[in-house]
Amino acid sequence: MSLESDYQKYLKLTGHEVAAAVLAVGASLTSHRDDALLTPKQAAAKLGVSIDLIYELCASGRLRSRKIGRAVRIHPDDLRDLDEDSIAH
Repeated sequence: MSLESDYQKYLKLTGHEVAAAVLAVGASLTSHRDDALLTPKQAAAKLGVSIDLIYELCASGRLRSRKIGRAVRIHPDDLRDLDEDSIAH
């Protein structure tokens, strides 16, 4: 399901726009259990780089990441999309 269709489904169930948005985003983040989000430490290990570099790449926008509370999480597809120039820089 798409984020929009999930939102519409939850909007009908709850009748509350904010609650529907939160539920839809939560469903989107957990929809691929086989593609679990990685911690910066796990991402660094997969790329063979330092954790500091992962945080720097996330902060600069060169590596897409998600903030869940205070935690940073990275989808494995975003690691695959990262180009070598971003890592070397």
